[in-house]
Amino acid sequence: MGQSKTLDNGQPVHNFHTLMAELATLVRNTCRTPQAGQDAPNFDVLTTANACQQRVVELFKTIRL
Repeated sequence: MGQSKTLDNGQPVHNFHTLMAELATLVRNTCRTPQAGQDAPNFDVLTTANACQQRVVELFKTIRL
């Protein structure tokens, strides 16, 4: 059985693929109320980031290109 690694805060260590799978659950759904016409305004529904996802988003903000 493989040994899983954790960070100091107890969260699992991710590789690129597992991190992308974790981030793939963050979504923005653009919605319109039922029976609204084509010109009715849209609104966005965002999923709430878990602790791991929030940390990644914060780290992304520090990247300078």
